Amino acid sequence: MDKLIDKDGNFALQSLPYNENFLEPHMDEETLHLHYTFHHGDAVKAANKDLQMIKKAMDDNSLDTVDYWTKKLSLVTIVS
Repeated sequence: MDKLIDKDGNFALQSLPYNENFLEPHMDEETLHLHYTFHHGDAVKAANKDLQMIKKAMDDNSLDTVDYWTKKLSLVTIVS
């Protein structure tokens, strides 16, 4: 899990470094799969969207918008 971005500079959801049944009996395989895929996967998608919006705002020279999307991106990374 040492590679957090892909070749294009987007955030990437890596495979878990262990089997999905690793946490049993504390968390079953399906719960871990759903949590990692949807919770963390959606956070990666949101972070990539925010990053895209920051780049667009920078191209448009809209510093208020850059500030908004930067704060939004920081919240995605904190919550995840």
